[in-house]
Amino acid sequence: MVDRDLIKTVVTFYIEGSNSPDMRTYGRSFLDHFDRGLYAIKHMMRVGKMQRARVLDLGCGFGWQAIIISLLGDNVVVGNDIRELMINNIRARLAAVDHQFGIAPRVETLLGDFMEVDVANESFDAIFCNQTIEHVCDLDACFRRAYAVLKPGGRFIIANDNNALVARHFREIQEMWAKRDTSWEFINQLKRERPEESANIQPYAVMREQIIRREFPDLPDEAVEKLVYTTAGQTEAEIVRSCGRFLADGTLPDRPRLSWCRNPVTGEFCERQFDPFELKERLRKAGFHARLLQDIRRGGPLKLSTRIDLPLLNRVLFRRRARFLISGRRT
Repeated sequence: MVDRDLIKTVVTFYIEGSNSPDMRTYGRSFLDHFDRGLYAIKHMMRVGKMQRARVLDLGCGFGWQAIIISLLGDNVVVGNDIRELMINNIRARLAAVDHQFGIAPRVETLLGDFMEVDVANESFDAIFCNQTIEHVCDLDACFRRAYAVLKPGGRFIIANDNNALVARHFREIQEMWAKRDTSWEFINQLKRERPEESANIQPYAVMREQIIRREFPDLPDEAVEKLVYTTAGQTEAEIVRSCGRFLADGTLPDRPRLSWCRNPVTGEFCERQFDPFELKERLRKAGFHARLLQDIRRGGPLKLSTRIDLPLLNRVLFRRRARFLISGRRT
């Protein structure tokens, strides 16, 4: 096992040496809270039995988590992401790490949508999924695919802090959603912070209005305004169907409470929110033996909840602590 100081040195070089401003922006937050992030990765690895294993890092982003998983557990890690920007940066920075330190983390890259990429069934010992599922279009299909590509007994480890049960957190998310949906000031801020990823973005409400006016040019402004608001969370095809129903009988759709901030063209959600208990049940329905766990760093009696599913305690804690961890074992 590689020690903490060397891992931090390697990851700092990996992030700060990148030519990508987006990678440096995302990575700065991780480096600022390095020990917290390292603890979270170690906890997920421990629950997922990621030691000398073949691991899929689902939604790997810019790849530093994949490097840590590889170095800490002597694992082979396949980093999968839908964005070419991120995969290209991983490949370039892995070569730089090898050149600088003589260390070659066993990390492979896989570009594309997890639902469509060529991955053999029963080919992974574990799937690592940290802060990713909030962007997934079809969760149930994703869970079924995860079950298929895992070996019998393999673990699907999901960690996330998009927990709608924490009232303060959910209010803050809703405020951010409102800005992402309608505020050009917020959009321009994203363009400054992450210029590559955000180069062509618009407020989602603007995108929905463009779809509605293109498909239904004779709709009066008042109707367009109502439909722009109520179709939040829908894809382009769904928006068109909703407009057709509105023209037929005046019916307006309801905005989904936990997932209305969504790109109508790509279908990607912006920080979709979850009820952890409902999410555990969806994983169980996909075939997994699922456990809902805490991610508590302090010692004391609550530490037990990081290893054992304690439903009564979880119902109390998950109204105060946003981050949750779900372990799904393929039967």
